[in-house]
Amino acid sequence: MPTPVTTYQELRAQYNQLPWYKKVGFWLSAPRLAWGLFGYKQTPSESRIQQLIALAKSAWFYKTEFERAIYGFFTSQNSNTSRAIAAQNHQASAPLPPDTMKNTPGQTTYSAYMSEGTSLGRGALSEKEVDADVLGVISDFTPEMATLNAHAAASSRKAGVEQLRTRKITIALLKAVAYGMESSNPAVNTPIKPSVAAGLFNPNLFAADLLKKSPEFLLERGDVTDWAGRTFKNITAFEYAVWAKDFKMIEMMLKCIPATPDDDVIREALFEQFKQVKAPVSAGGGLTYTHTYERPNLDAAGIPDGTTTTVTEEPHTENHFDLTPLCAAYQDYETNFNARTWPQRDAYWAKLIGKLQRFLPVHVLQRYCDPDMPFYPPPQFNNAFKRSMDFYNWDTAADSSLFGSTLSSGFALYRPGGGRGGRACGLAAAAPAATTACARADSAAIRQLDEVSTNEMDKIIRQLSQPQHAAGLRP
Repeated sequence: MPTPVTTYQELRAQYNQLPWYKKVGFWLSAPRLAWGLFGYKQTPSESRIQQLIALAKSAWFYKTEFERAIYGFFTSQNSNTSRAIAAQNHQASAPLPPDTMKNTPGQTTYSAYMSEGTSLGRGALSEKEVDADVLGVISDFTPEMATLNAHAAASSRKAGVEQLRTRKITIALLKAVAYGMESSNPAVNTPIKPSVAAGLFNPNLFAADLLKKSPEFLLERGDVTDWAGRTFKNITAFEYAVWAKDFKMIEMMLKCIPATPDDDVIREALFEQFKQVKAPVSAGGGLTYTHTYERPNLDAAGIPDGTTTTVTEEPHTENHFDLTPLCAAYQDYETNFNARTWPQRDAYWAKLIGKLQRFLPVHVLQRYCDPDMPFYPPPQFNNAFKRSMDFYNWDTAADSSLFGSTLSSGFALYRPGGGRGGRACGLAAAAPAATTACARADSAAIRQLDEVSTNEMDKIIRQLSQPQHAAGLRP
Protein backbone atom coordinates (compact mmCIF):
# COMPACT_ATOMS: atom_id res chain seq x y z
CA MET A 1 0.00 0.00 0.00
CA PRO A 2 1.38 3.46 -0.83
CA THR A 3 2.62 5.66 1.96
CA PRO A 4 0.38 8.66 2.87
CA VAL A 5 2.64 11.08 1.02
CA THR A 6 2.71 8.92 -2.11
CA THR A 7 -1.06 8.48 -2.03
CA TYR A 8 -1.55 12.20 -1.64
CA GLN A 9 0.76 12.93 -4.56
CA GLU A 10 -1.16 10.48 -6.75
CA LEU A 11 -4.44 12.06 -5.76
CA ARG A 12 -3.15 15.52 -6.55
CA ALA A 13 -1.60 14.43 -9.86
CA GLN A 14 -4.89 12.94 -11.03
CA TYR A 15 -6.75 16.04 -9.86
CA ASN A 16 -4.44 18.32 -11.84
CA GLN A 17 -5.08 16.29 -15.00
CA LEU A 18 -8.82 16.93 -14.87
CA PRO A 19 -10.33 19.34 -17.45
CA TRP A 20 -11.52 22.61 -15.97
CA TYR A 21 -15.23 21.71 -16.07
CA LYS A 22 -14.63 18.50 -14.12
CA LYS A 23 -12.59 20.41 -11.58
CA VAL A 24 -15.57 22.72 -11.14
CA GLY A 25 -17.81 19.72 -10.57
CA PHE A 26 -15.37 18.32 -8.05
CA TRP A 27 -15.25 21.63 -6.19
CA LEU A 28 -19.04 21.65 -5.97
CA SER A 29 -19.14 18.07 -4.72
CA ALA A 30 -16.23 18.10 -2.28
CA PRO A 31 -14.94 21.65 -1.64
CA ARG A 32 -12.71 20.84 1.35
CA LEU A 33 -11.04 17.92 -0.37
CA ALA A 34 -10.64 19.86 -3.61
CA TRP A 35 -9.23 22.79 -1.68
CA GLY A 36 -6.55 20.56 -0.19
CA LEU A 37 -5.70 18.93 -3.53
CA PHE A 38 -5.56 22.28 -5.26
CA GLY A 39 -2.59 23.04 -3.04
CA TYR A 40 -3.49 25.96 -0.82
CA LYS A 41 -0.54 24.61 1.20
CA GLN A 42 2.21 23.47 -1.15
CA THR A 43 3.86 21.39 1.58
CA PRO A 44 1.05 20.14 3.83
CA SER A 45 1.93 18.51 7.11
CA GLU A 46 1.72 14.76 7.59
CA SER A 47 -1.44 15.19 9.69
CA ARG A 48 -3.04 17.29 6.94
CA ILE A 49 -2.20 14.64 4.34
CA GLN A 50 -3.78 11.98 6.54
CA GLN A 51 -6.84 14.19 6.89
CA LEU A 52 -7.14 14.66 3.13
CA ILE A 53 -6.84 10.93 2.56
CA ALA A 54 -9.49 10.33 5.20
CA LEU A 55 -11.75 12.79 3.42
CA ALA A 56 -11.23 10.99 0.14
CA LYS A 57 -11.91 7.57 1.67
CA SER A 58 -15.16 8.72 3.21
CA ALA A 59 -16.48 10.76 0.30
CA TRP A 60 -19.95 10.00 -1.09
CA PHE A 61 -20.82 6.65 0.40
CA TYR A 62 -19.64 6.07 3.96
CA LYS A 63 -22.16 7.15 6.58
CA THR A 64 -22.10 7.41 10.36
CA GLU A 65 -23.84 4.95 12.63
CA PHE A 66 -25.97 7.81 13.91
CA GLU A 67 -27.32 8.65 10.47
CA ARG A 68 -28.18 5.03 9.74
CA ALA A 69 -30.03 4.90 13.06
CA ILE A 70 -31.93 8.08 12.19
CA TYR A 71 -32.84 6.64 8.82
CA GLY A 72 -34.31 3.66 10.61
CA PHE A 73 -36.99 5.94 12.06
CA PHE A 74 -38.48 6.37 8.61
CA THR A 75 -38.00 2.97 7.04
CA SER A 76 -39.45 0.89 9.87
CA GLN A 77 -42.90 0.97 8.32
CA ASN A 78 -41.61 -0.50 5.07
CA SER A 79 -39.79 -3.71 5.87
CA ASN A 80 -38.74 -4.32 2.28
CA THR A 81 -37.17 -0.87 2.04
CA SER A 82 -35.56 -1.33 5.45
CA ARG A 83 -33.94 -4.59 4.39
CA ALA A 84 -32.76 -3.03 1.13
CA ILE A 85 -31.21 -0.06 2.93
CA ALA A 86 -29.58 -2.29 5.51
CA ALA A 87 -28.12 -4.45 2.75
CA GLN A 88 -26.77 -1.38 0.96
CA ASN A 89 -25.27 -0.01 4.19
CA HIS A 90 -23.38 -3.22 4.96
CA GLN A 91 -22.34 -4.16 1.43
CA ALA A 92 -18.62 -3.74 0.65
CA SER A 93 -18.35 -2.21 -2.78
CA ALA A 94 -16.42 0.14 -5.02
CA PRO A 95 -16.56 3.90 -4.38
CA LEU A 96 -19.44 5.93 -5.69
CA PRO A 97 -19.12 8.58 -8.36
CA PRO A 98 -19.89 12.19 -7.49
CA ASP A 99 -23.30 12.76 -5.98
CA THR A 100 -25.89 13.55 -8.64
CA MET A 101 -28.51 15.18 -6.42
CA LYS A 102 -29.84 18.38 -7.86
CA ASN A 103 -28.63 21.48 -6.05
CA THR A 104 -30.23 24.88 -6.00
CA PRO A 105 -27.94 27.31 -7.87
CA GLY A 106 -25.59 29.19 -5.61
CA GLN A 107 -26.42 27.08 -2.54
CA THR A 108 -24.39 24.49 -0.66
CA THR A 109 -26.39 21.39 0.16
CA TYR A 110 -26.06 18.36 2.38
CA SER A 111 -25.03 16.18 -0.54
CA ALA A 112 -22.14 18.50 -1.35
CA TYR A 113 -21.02 18.83 2.24
CA MET A 114 -21.31 15.13 3.00
CA SER A 115 -18.90 14.35 0.19
CA GLU A 116 -16.19 16.08 2.18
CA GLY A 117 -16.27 13.30 4.74
CA THR A 118 -16.81 15.35 7.90
CA SER A 119 -16.79 12.89 10.82
CA LEU A 120 -17.62 10.05 8.44
CA GLY A 121 -16.25 6.54 8.24
CA ARG A 122 -17.54 3.02 8.64
CA GLY A 123 -14.71 1.07 10.24
CA ALA A 124 -11.48 -0.56 9.16
CA LEU A 125 -10.90 -1.55 5.54
CA SER A 126 -8.34 -3.81 3.97
CA GLU A 127 -5.27 -2.24 2.36
CA LYS A 128 -6.64 -3.08 -1.07
CA GLU A 129 -9.99 -1.45 -0.29
CA VAL A 130 -8.34 1.65 1.16
CA ASP A 131 -6.13 2.05 -1.90
CA ALA A 132 -9.09 1.64 -4.26
CA ASP A 133 -11.28 3.98 -2.25
CA VAL A 134 -8.77 6.80 -2.01
CA LEU A 135 -7.68 6.78 -5.62
CA GLY A 136 -11.17 6.05 -6.89
CA VAL A 137 -12.47 9.35 -5.60
CA ILE A 138 -10.46 11.24 -8.19
CA SER A 139 -10.49 8.51 -10.81
CA ASP A 140 -14.26 8.72 -11.08
CA PHE A 141 -13.78 12.06 -12.82
CA THR A 142 -11.44 10.76 -15.51
CA PRO A 143 -12.59 9.64 -18.99
CA GLU A 144 -11.02 6.20 -18.45
CA MET A 145 -13.70 5.37 -15.91
CA ALA A 146 -16.52 5.84 -18.43
CA THR A 147 -16.24 2.21 -19.53
CA LEU A 148 -17.22 0.87 -16.12
CA ASN A 149 -20.93 0.53 -16.93
CA ALA A 150 -21.61 -2.05 -14.27
CA HIS A 151 -20.04 0.18 -11.64
CA ALA A 152 -22.10 3.12 -12.84
CA ALA A 153 -25.34 1.12 -12.63
CA ALA A 154 -24.60 0.04 -9.07
CA SER A 155 -23.64 3.57 -8.12
CA SER A 156 -26.87 4.89 -9.60
CA ARG A 157 -28.88 2.57 -7.40
CA LYS A 158 -26.94 3.68 -4.35
CA ALA A 159 -27.41 7.30 -5.33
CA GLY A 160 -31.18 6.72 -5.38
CA VAL A 161 -31.06 5.17 -1.92
CA GLU A 162 -28.98 8.09 -0.67
CA GLN A 163 -31.37 10.64 -2.13
CA LEU A 164 -34.33 8.95 -0.45
CA ARG A 165 -32.49 8.77 2.83
CA THR A 166 -31.40 12.40 2.71
CA ARG A 167 -34.88 13.59 1.76
CA LYS A 168 -36.55 11.77 4.64
CA ILE A 169 -34.09 12.99 7.24
CA THR A 170 -34.43 16.54 5.89
CA ILE A 171 -38.22 16.41 6.15
CA ALA A 172 -37.95 15.09 9.71
CA LEU A 173 -35.63 17.97 10.63
CA LEU A 174 -37.99 20.50 9.06
CA LYS A 175 -40.89 19.10 11.07
CA ALA A 176 -38.86 19.10 14.28
CA VAL A 177 -38.08 22.80 13.80
CA ALA A 178 -41.62 23.74 12.69
CA TYR A 179 -43.13 21.93 15.69
CA GLY A 180 -40.66 23.37 18.19
CA MET A 181 -38.90 20.07 18.91
CA GLU A 182 -35.55 21.58 19.84
CA SER A 183 -33.96 19.19 22.34
CA SER A 184 -34.55 15.89 24.13
CA ASN A 185 -33.43 17.63 27.33
CA PRO A 186 -36.64 17.87 29.44
CA ALA A 187 -35.45 21.24 30.71
CA VAL A 188 -35.79 22.53 27.13
CA ASN A 189 -38.75 20.55 25.75
CA THR A 190 -41.59 19.11 27.79
CA PRO A 191 -42.05 15.51 26.60
CA ILE A 192 -44.95 14.94 24.20
CA LYS A 193 -46.93 11.71 24.16
CA PRO A 194 -46.76 9.77 20.88
CA SER A 195 -50.56 9.64 20.78
CA VAL A 196 -50.69 13.45 20.80
CA ALA A 197 -48.09 13.83 18.04
CA ALA A 198 -49.52 11.01 15.89
CA GLY A 199 -49.77 12.05 12.25
CA LEU A 200 -47.94 15.33 12.86
CA PHE A 201 -44.29 14.64 13.70
CA ASN A 202 -41.96 12.19 15.44
CA PRO A 203 -41.98 13.07 19.16
CA ASN A 204 -38.70 11.21 19.65
CA LEU A 205 -36.68 13.12 17.06
CA PHE A 206 -35.26 16.47 18.14
CA ALA A 207 -33.45 19.00 15.99
CA ALA A 208 -30.46 19.40 18.33
CA ASP A 209 -29.83 15.67 18.57
CA LEU A 210 -29.61 15.38 14.79
CA LEU A 211 -27.66 18.56 14.15
CA LYS A 212 -25.02 17.88 16.80
CA LYS A 213 -24.09 14.80 14.80
CA SER A 214 -24.74 16.11 11.29
CA PRO A 215 -24.93 19.94 11.12
CA GLU A 216 -24.70 19.70 7.32
CA PHE A 217 -28.43 18.95 7.26
CA LEU A 218 -28.92 22.69 7.82
CA LEU A 219 -28.07 23.05 4.14
CA GLU A 220 -30.64 20.56 2.84
CA ARG A 221 -33.95 21.66 1.33
CA GLY A 222 -37.37 20.11 1.49
CA ASP A 223 -41.09 20.75 1.89
CA VAL A 224 -42.91 21.12 5.20
CA THR A 225 -46.42 21.90 6.40
CA ASP A 226 -46.51 23.47 9.85
CA TRP A 227 -49.23 23.11 12.50
CA ALA A 228 -51.14 26.12 11.17
CA GLY A 229 -51.49 24.51 7.72
CA ARG A 230 -48.87 26.61 5.92
CA THR A 231 -46.95 24.64 3.30
CA PHE A 232 -43.43 25.78 2.41
CA LYS A 233 -41.60 24.21 -0.51
CA ASN A 234 -37.86 23.87 -1.07
CA ILE A 235 -36.77 25.56 2.15
CA THR A 236 -34.22 24.72 4.82
CA ALA A 237 -34.90 24.25 8.53
CA PHE A 238 -32.78 27.34 9.18
CA GLU A 239 -34.87 29.45 6.80
CA TYR A 240 -38.09 28.37 8.52
CA ALA A 241 -36.64 29.35 11.92
CA VAL A 242 -35.64 32.76 10.53
CA TRP A 243 -39.12 33.30 9.07
CA ALA A 244 -40.74 32.29 12.39
CA LYS A 245 -38.19 34.41 14.34
CA ASP A 246 -37.46 31.46 16.61
CA PHE A 247 -34.14 32.85 17.79
CA LYS A 248 -33.66 30.19 20.45
CA MET A 249 -33.84 27.47 17.79
CA ILE A 250 -31.37 29.41 15.65
CA GLU A 251 -28.96 29.80 18.56
CA MET A 252 -29.05 26.04 19.02
CA MET A 253 -28.41 25.47 15.31
CA LEU A 254 -25.34 27.68 15.31
CA LYS A 255 -23.92 26.01 18.40
CA CYS A 256 -24.17 22.65 16.65
CA ILE A 257 -21.68 23.76 13.98
CA PRO A 258 -18.08 23.01 15.02
CA ALA A 259 -16.03 26.15 15.52
CA THR A 260 -13.38 25.37 12.91
CA PRO A 261 -12.33 27.13 9.71
CA ASP A 262 -13.35 24.08 7.68
CA ASP A 263 -16.93 24.32 8.93
CA ASP A 264 -17.25 27.95 7.92
CA VAL A 265 -18.71 26.64 4.65
CA ILE A 266 -21.91 25.89 6.59
CA ARG A 267 -22.00 29.31 8.24
CA GLU A 268 -21.39 31.04 4.95
CA ALA A 269 -24.32 29.18 3.43
CA LEU A 270 -26.53 30.07 6.41
CA PHE A 271 -25.49 33.69 6.07
CA GLU A 272 -26.73 33.63 2.47
CA GLN A 273 -29.96 31.95 3.56
CA PHE A 274 -30.48 34.61 6.22
CA LYS A 275 -29.96 37.43 3.73
CA GLN A 276 -32.36 35.78 1.28
CA VAL A 277 -35.16 35.53 3.84
CA LYS A 278 -34.54 39.10 5.06
CA ALA A 279 -34.27 40.70 1.61
CA PRO A 280 -37.24 42.83 0.49
CA VAL A 281 -40.03 40.77 -1.01
CA SER A 282 -40.07 43.14 -3.97
CA ALA A 283 -36.45 42.09 -4.64
CA GLY A 284 -37.21 38.38 -4.48
CA GLY A 285 -36.62 37.90 -0.75
CA GLY A 286 -38.71 36.20 1.91
CA LEU A 287 -40.32 32.77 2.03
CA THR A 288 -43.38 31.73 0.03
CA TYR A 289 -46.11 29.44 1.35
CA THR A 290 -49.67 28.39 0.68
CA HIS A 291 -52.12 28.27 3.58
CA THR A 292 -54.98 25.80 3.92
CA TYR A 293 -57.28 26.20 6.91
CA GLU A 294 -60.87 26.43 8.15
CA ARG A 295 -61.86 30.09 7.86
CA PRO A 296 -64.60 31.23 10.26
CA ASN A 297 -67.49 32.85 8.46
CA LEU A 298 -68.41 36.26 9.87
CA ASP A 299 -71.82 37.87 10.20
CA ALA A 300 -72.62 41.50 9.34
CA ALA A 301 -71.13 42.64 12.65
CA GLY A 302 -67.83 40.87 11.98
CA ILE A 303 -68.54 38.12 14.52
CA PRO A 304 -68.00 34.41 13.69
CA ASP A 305 -71.39 32.83 13.01
CA GLY A 306 -70.31 29.32 13.99
CA THR A 307 -69.67 28.00 10.48
CA THR A 308 -66.41 27.66 8.59
CA THR A 309 -65.19 27.36 5.02
CA THR A 310 -62.12 25.39 3.98
CA VAL A 311 -59.87 27.70 2.01
CA THR A 312 -56.45 27.48 0.38
CA GLU A 313 -55.02 30.93 -0.05
CA GLU A 314 -52.93 32.02 -2.99
CA PRO A 315 -49.16 31.71 -2.44
CA HIS A 316 -48.01 34.39 -0.05
CA THR A 317 -44.45 35.69 0.40
CA GLU A 318 -43.18 37.45 3.51
CA ASN A 319 -39.97 37.94 5.45
CA HIS A 320 -41.37 36.98 8.84
CA PHE A 321 -44.59 35.83 10.43
CA ASP A 322 -46.77 38.86 11.23
CA LEU A 323 -48.32 39.17 14.71
CA THR A 324 -50.34 42.25 13.75
CA PRO A 325 -53.70 40.50 13.06
CA LEU A 326 -53.76 38.84 16.48
CA CYS A 327 -52.74 42.01 18.31
CA ALA A 328 -55.42 43.96 16.41
CA ALA A 329 -58.02 41.36 17.36
CA TYR A 330 -56.99 41.60 21.04
CA GLN A 331 -57.42 45.38 20.85
CA ASP A 332 -60.79 45.14 19.10
CA TYR A 333 -62.01 42.57 21.62
CA GLU A 334 -61.18 44.83 24.56
CA THR A 335 -62.36 48.07 22.97
CA ASN A 336 -65.77 46.76 21.87
CA PHE A 337 -66.39 44.31 24.70
CA ASN A 338 -69.21 46.31 26.28
CA ALA A 339 -70.88 46.98 22.92
CA ARG A 340 -71.36 43.27 22.18
CA THR A 341 -73.71 40.65 23.50
CA TRP A 342 -72.46 37.67 25.46
CA PRO A 343 -72.89 35.27 22.53
CA GLN A 344 -70.95 37.71 20.34
CA ARG A 345 -68.18 38.00 22.94
CA ASP A 346 -67.94 34.22 23.26
CA ALA A 347 -67.79 33.72 19.50
CA TYR A 348 -65.21 36.49 19.01
CA TRP A 349 -63.03 35.12 21.80
CA ALA A 350 -63.05 31.41 21.00
CA LYS A 351 -63.47 31.39 17.22
CA LEU A 352 -61.67 34.53 16.05
CA ILE A 353 -58.93 35.12 18.64
CA GLY A 354 -58.58 31.35 19.02
CA LYS A 355 -58.21 30.98 15.25
CA LEU A 356 -55.55 33.69 15.07
CA GLN A 357 -53.67 31.99 17.92
CA ARG A 358 -53.84 28.75 15.94
CA PHE A 359 -52.00 30.56 13.13
CA LEU A 360 -49.05 31.39 15.41
CA PRO A 361 -45.77 29.56 14.83
CA VAL A 362 -45.49 26.79 17.41
CA HIS A 363 -42.61 28.46 19.23
CA VAL A 364 -44.89 31.44 20.07
CA LEU A 365 -47.55 29.08 21.43
CA GLN A 366 -44.79 27.44 23.46
CA ARG A 367 -44.14 30.87 24.95
CA TYR A 368 -47.79 31.04 26.02
CA CYS A 369 -47.39 27.61 27.66
CA ASP A 370 -43.95 28.13 29.21
CA PRO A 371 -44.70 27.51 32.91
CA ASP A 372 -41.66 29.51 34.03
CA MET A 373 -42.30 32.71 32.03
CA PRO A 374 -45.41 34.71 33.07
CA PHE A 375 -46.75 37.26 30.60
CA TYR A 376 -47.32 40.00 33.17
CA PRO A 377 -45.45 42.22 33.43
CA PRO A 378 -44.17 41.77 29.87
CA PRO A 379 -40.99 39.68 30.21
CA GLN A 380 -37.68 40.32 28.48
CA PHE A 381 -37.58 36.70 27.19
CA ASN A 382 -33.89 36.49 28.04
CA ASN A 383 -34.14 33.60 30.51
CA ALA A 384 -34.29 29.88 29.88
CA PHE A 385 -37.12 28.87 27.54
CA LYS A 386 -39.06 25.74 28.45
CA ARG A 387 -40.87 24.65 25.32
CA SER A 388 -44.26 23.27 26.30
CA MET A 389 -47.64 22.85 24.64
CA ASP A 390 -49.44 21.94 27.87
CA PHE A 391 -52.25 24.11 29.23
CA TYR A 392 -55.16 23.89 31.66
CA ASN A 393 -58.52 23.54 29.97
CA TRP A 394 -61.22 25.15 32.09
CA ASP A 395 -63.98 23.44 30.13
CA THR A 396 -62.68 19.91 30.81
CA ALA A 397 -61.04 20.82 34.15
CA ALA A 398 -57.91 18.94 33.07
CA ASP A 399 -54.40 19.50 31.80
CA SER A 400 -54.16 19.04 28.02
CA SER A 401 -51.84 19.50 25.06
CA LEU A 402 -52.53 22.04 22.36
CA PHE A 403 -51.71 19.35 19.81
CA GLY A 404 -54.99 17.59 19.20
CA SER A 405 -57.02 20.30 20.94
CA THR A 406 -59.88 22.44 19.62
CA LEU A 407 -57.92 25.69 19.72
CA SER A 408 -59.46 27.95 17.05
CA SER A 409 -62.95 26.48 17.28
CA GLY A 410 -63.58 25.58 20.92
CA PHE A 411 -61.48 27.98 22.99
CA ALA A 412 -58.72 30.59 23.06
CA LEU A 413 -55.60 30.73 25.22
CA TYR A 414 -54.79 33.28 27.88
CA ARG A 415 -52.18 33.70 30.62
CA PRO A 416 -53.84 34.46 33.96
CA GLY A 417 -52.13 36.69 36.46
CA GLY A 418 -52.54 34.31 39.37
CA GLY A 419 -54.95 31.38 39.01
CA ARG A 420 -53.55 27.97 38.01
CA GLY A 421 -50.09 29.19 38.97
CA GLY A 422 -49.97 31.62 36.03
CA ARG A 423 -50.05 28.75 33.53
CA ALA A 424 -51.66 29.03 30.12
CA CYS A 425 -55.37 28.34 30.25
CA GLY A 426 -57.99 27.59 27.65
CA LEU A 427 -61.39 29.20 27.97
CA ALA A 428 -64.34 28.84 25.62
CA ALA A 429 -66.53 31.63 26.99
CA ALA A 430 -65.67 35.29 27.36
CA ALA A 431 -65.35 36.70 30.88
CA PRO A 432 -64.82 40.41 31.50
CA ALA A 433 -62.32 40.08 34.36
CA ALA A 434 -60.27 37.30 32.79
CA THR A 435 -60.30 37.76 29.07
CA THR A 436 -60.22 41.54 28.69
CA ALA A 437 -57.36 42.10 31.14
CA CYS A 438 -55.46 39.08 29.88
CA ALA A 439 -56.02 40.08 26.26
CA ARG A 440 -54.30 43.36 27.04
CA ALA A 441 -51.42 41.69 28.91
CA ASP A 442 -50.99 38.89 26.37
CA SER A 443 -50.94 41.35 23.49
CA ALA A 444 -48.23 43.39 25.23
CA ALA A 445 -46.21 40.24 25.93
CA ILE A 446 -46.20 38.92 22.36
CA ARG A 447 -45.38 42.39 21.03
CA GLN A 448 -42.44 42.39 23.42
CA LEU A 449 -41.46 38.92 22.19
CA ASP A 450 -41.54 40.16 18.60
CA GLU A 451 -39.30 43.12 19.47
CA VAL A 452 -36.84 40.94 21.39
CA SER A 453 -36.80 38.44 18.53
CA THR A 454 -36.02 41.19 16.02
CA ASN A 455 -33.08 42.37 18.14
CA GLU A 456 -31.80 38.83 18.57
CA MET A 457 -31.99 38.26 14.82
CA ASP A 458 -29.81 41.32 14.28
CA LYS A 459 -27.22 39.79 16.62
CA ILE A 460 -27.39 36.52 14.72
CA ILE A 461 -26.71 38.16 11.36
CA ARG A 462 -23.66 39.89 12.82
CA GLN A 463 -22.44 36.57 14.19
CA LEU A 464 -22.94 34.81 10.87
CA SER A 465 -21.13 37.51 8.95
CA GLN A 466 -17.77 36.44 10.34
CA PRO A 467 -16.05 33.04 10.74
CA GLN A 468 -17.10 31.28 13.93
CA HIS A 469 -13.56 30.44 14.91
CA ALA A 470 -12.85 34.17 14.86
CA ALA A 471 -16.17 35.37 16.31
CA GLY A 472 -16.34 32.82 19.11
CA LEU A 473 -19.42 31.09 20.42
CA ARG A 474 -22.19 33.25 21.71
CA PRO A 475 -22.45 33.03 25.51
